[in-house]
Amino acid sequence: MTSDKKDLGPLPHWDLSNVYPGLESEPLAQAVEALKAQIDEMEQYLDAHRISKATLDGAAAHDRLGEVVGGYLERMNVNLRLYATMRSYLSSFVTTDSYNTTAKRKMSELEPLGVRLQQHGVRFRGWLGGLDAARPSILEDERASSHEFYLRETVEQSRYLMEFVGMMAKLNGGRVFYSSPDKLGEYVLVDYLGHKKRKVS
Repeated sequence: MTSDKKDLGPLPHWDLSNVYPGLESEPLAQAVEALKAQIDEMEQYLDAHRISKATLDGAAAHDRLGEVVGGYLERMNVNLRLYATMRSYLSSFVTTDSYNTTAKRKMSELEPLGVRLQQHGVRFRGWLGGLDAARPSILEDERASSHEFYLRETVEQSRYLMEFVGMMAKLNGGRVFYSSPDKLGEYVLVDYLGHKKRKVS
């Protein structure tokens, strides 16, 4: 009895060499290190400009508020663009080949950087949510004004989000889970007692 199966040759696959040469390539490794450095620099930027909800008292009087917001947006856009490029690249392997352990390992290395980016965003939105009265001065900066819609939406959403987080934290001894619509299934545990944040699934 002969088999009717035909040798179809190599299976089709995505050609992503125009993004990175390969999973173990030097350009991809350099991109990961570059993102780590940029995230560290963003952490320093947030600290240097006192971007956190705890420093709102003097924030509205900041004479360079627009410049500070514009600087954050510029840096965050660069970081998110690089992170999204690498995540999309790795996802193309992970989602089409569940046996690709190299791709899974690389994705695991990238995940913590995504968590840190999310933490920076939460920190900025919580701070920005208390600056509604200072909005005109913020929009004087060209970089900030080009993101006016985002800033308006962030101020509006942050007001309710932070009220909700604060209320739930009181009910749960300083801890609360929350997520954003684009991250359904992933939650951030905010620990106000230990001033920590971590992602859980």
